[in-house]
Amino acid sequence: MLTSLEEYCRFAFPPRQAKPLDWPPPIMEQENDNFKKGDLRMASANVLEFTSQNWEQEVVKSEKPVLVDFWAPWCGPCRQLGPTIDNLASKYSGTVKVGKLNTDDHQDIAVRYGISGIPAVLLFKGGDQPKERLVGFQREDVFVKALDRLIGT
Repeated sequence: MLTSLEEYCRFAFPPRQAKPLDWPPPIMEQENDNFKKGDLRMASANVLEFTSQNWEQEVVKSEKPVLVDFWAPWCGPCRQLGPTIDNLASKYSGTVKVGKLNTDDHQDIAVRYGISGIPAVLLFKGGDQPKERLVGFQREDVFVKALDRLIGT
Protein backbone atom coordinates (compact mmCIF):
# COMPACT_ATOMS: atom_id res chain seq x y z
CA MET A 1 0.00 0.00 0.00
CA LEU A 2 1.22 3.48 -0.87
CA THR A 3 1.48 5.62 2.25
CA SER A 4 2.43 9.05 0.97
CA LEU A 5 1.91 11.32 -2.01
CA GLU A 6 5.64 11.18 -2.78
CA GLU A 7 5.55 7.38 -2.82
CA TYR A 8 2.48 7.43 -5.07
CA CYS A 9 4.14 9.85 -7.53
CA ARG A 10 7.25 7.65 -7.75
CA PHE A 11 5.02 4.66 -8.45
CA ALA A 12 2.65 6.39 -10.92
CA PHE A 13 5.30 8.44 -12.74
CA PRO A 14 8.55 6.51 -12.90
CA PRO A 15 11.57 8.45 -14.16
CA ARG A 16 12.21 8.14 -17.88
CA GLN A 17 15.51 7.02 -19.27
CA ALA A 18 16.87 9.70 -21.58
CA LYS A 19 18.13 8.54 -24.96
CA PRO A 20 21.74 9.59 -25.48
CA LEU A 21 22.27 12.06 -28.32
CA ASP A 22 24.80 11.32 -31.02
CA TRP A 23 27.01 14.01 -29.55
CA PRO A 24 29.67 14.91 -30.25
CA PRO A 25 29.16 14.18 -33.93
CA PRO A 26 31.47 11.71 -35.66
CA ILE A 27 34.90 12.83 -36.84
CA MET A 28 35.58 12.95 -40.60
CA GLU A 29 37.88 10.12 -41.70
CA GLN A 30 38.60 11.49 -45.19
CA GLU A 31 38.75 14.96 -46.69
CA ASN A 32 36.21 16.14 -49.23
CA ASP A 33 35.20 19.49 -50.74
CA ASN A 34 33.31 20.55 -47.62
CA PHE A 35 35.41 19.11 -44.78
CA LYS A 36 39.01 18.52 -43.80
CA LYS A 37 40.10 15.29 -42.15
CA GLY A 38 39.47 15.50 -38.41
CA ASP A 39 36.57 18.01 -38.70
CA LEU A 40 33.36 17.31 -36.83
CA ARG A 41 30.74 15.95 -39.20
CA MET A 42 27.32 17.56 -38.84
CA ALA A 43 25.68 15.76 -41.78
CA SER A 44 26.00 12.89 -44.22
CA ALA A 45 28.17 13.06 -47.32
CA ASN A 46 25.06 13.82 -49.45
CA VAL A 47 24.37 17.03 -47.53
CA LEU A 48 26.18 20.10 -48.85
CA GLU A 49 27.48 22.96 -46.73
CA PHE A 50 26.16 26.29 -48.01
CA THR A 51 28.12 29.44 -47.19
CA SER A 52 28.00 33.12 -48.08
CA GLN A 53 30.75 32.39 -50.59
CA ASN A 54 29.03 29.55 -52.47
CA TRP A 55 25.38 30.64 -52.01
CA GLU A 56 24.97 32.26 -55.43
CA GLN A 57 26.41 29.31 -57.34
CA GLU A 58 25.00 26.44 -55.26
CA VAL A 59 21.52 27.80 -54.54
CA VAL A 60 20.50 30.78 -56.67
CA LYS A 61 21.96 29.52 -59.98
CA SER A 62 21.26 25.85 -59.34
CA GLU A 63 19.68 23.83 -62.17
CA LYS A 64 18.10 21.53 -59.57
CA PRO A 65 15.66 22.38 -56.79
CA VAL A 66 17.45 23.14 -53.50
CA LEU A 67 16.51 22.42 -49.88
CA VAL A 68 18.37 24.65 -47.41
CA ASP A 69 18.37 23.87 -43.68
CA PHE A 70 19.17 27.03 -41.68
CA TRP A 71 20.65 25.77 -38.40
CA ALA A 72 23.18 26.43 -35.61
CA PRO A 73 25.28 23.98 -33.57
CA TRP A 74 23.77 25.09 -30.24
CA CYS A 75 20.17 24.54 -31.43
CA GLY A 76 18.66 21.30 -30.05
CA PRO A 77 15.76 21.09 -32.53
CA CYS A 78 18.24 21.70 -35.36
CA ARG A 79 20.28 18.70 -34.24
CA GLN A 80 17.08 16.64 -33.98
CA LEU A 81 16.26 17.57 -37.58
CA GLY A 82 19.71 16.43 -38.79
CA PRO A 83 18.81 12.76 -39.43
CA THR A 84 15.72 13.83 -41.37
CA ILE A 85 17.83 16.11 -43.57
CA ASP A 86 20.30 13.24 -44.09
CA ASN A 87 17.46 10.92 -45.13
CA LEU A 88 16.06 13.49 -47.56
CA ALA A 89 19.51 14.00 -49.09
CA SER A 90 19.81 10.27 -49.68
CA LYS A 91 16.25 9.87 -50.96
CA TYR A 92 16.48 12.80 -53.41
CA SER A 93 20.13 12.33 -54.38
CA GLY A 94 20.62 13.49 -57.97
CA THR A 95 17.19 15.18 -58.05
CA VAL A 96 17.39 17.83 -55.30
CA LYS A 97 20.39 19.58 -53.76
CA VAL A 98 20.16 19.30 -50.00
CA GLY A 99 22.36 21.42 -47.78
CA LYS A 100 22.78 23.23 -44.50
CA LEU A 101 23.69 26.84 -43.75
CA ASN A 102 25.09 27.69 -40.32
CA THR A 103 23.30 30.91 -39.34
CA ASP A 104 26.00 31.83 -36.81
CA ASP A 105 28.72 31.76 -39.45
CA HIS A 106 26.71 33.22 -42.34
CA GLN A 107 24.37 35.76 -40.78
CA ASP A 108 24.16 37.82 -43.98
CA ILE A 109 22.25 35.05 -45.75
CA ALA A 110 19.99 34.43 -42.74
CA VAL A 111 19.15 38.16 -42.58
CA ARG A 112 18.50 38.31 -46.34
CA TYR A 113 15.82 35.63 -46.00
CA GLY A 114 14.33 36.91 -42.75
CA ILE A 115 15.33 33.89 -40.68
CA SER A 116 14.26 34.77 -37.14
CA GLY A 117 13.87 31.26 -35.75
CA ILE A 118 15.67 28.01 -36.40
CA PRO A 119 15.47 25.37 -37.61
CA ALA A 120 14.06 26.86 -40.80
CA VAL A 121 14.02 25.02 -44.11
CA LEU A 122 13.62 26.95 -47.35
CA LEU A 123 12.98 25.34 -50.72
CA PHE A 124 14.33 27.06 -53.83
CA LYS A 125 13.79 26.41 -57.50
CA GLY A 126 15.21 28.56 -60.28
CA GLY A 127 16.03 31.78 -58.45
CA ASP A 128 16.84 33.59 -55.26
CA GLN A 129 13.31 33.59 -53.78
CA PRO A 130 12.17 30.54 -51.80
CA LYS A 131 9.15 28.67 -53.14
CA GLU A 132 8.32 27.28 -49.71
CA ARG A 133 9.33 27.94 -46.08
CA LEU A 134 9.03 25.43 -43.23
CA VAL A 135 9.89 26.68 -39.74
CA GLY A 136 10.50 24.56 -36.67
CA PHE A 137 10.95 20.86 -36.23
CA GLN A 138 8.82 18.95 -38.78
CA ARG A 139 8.23 15.28 -39.55
CA GLU A 140 9.96 13.84 -42.60
CA ASP A 141 6.69 13.35 -44.50
CA VAL A 142 6.07 17.12 -44.40
CA PHE A 143 9.36 17.70 -46.23
CA VAL A 144 8.68 14.85 -48.67
CA LYS A 145 5.31 16.37 -49.65
CA ALA A 146 6.86 19.83 -50.04
CA LEU A 147 9.73 18.48 -52.16
CA ASP A 148 7.37 16.42 -54.31
CA ARG A 149 5.28 19.57 -54.93
CA LEU A 150 8.43 21.51 -55.80
CA ILE A 151 9.73 18.85 -58.21
CA GLY A 152 6.31 18.64 -59.86
CA THR A 153 6.13 22.39 -60.57
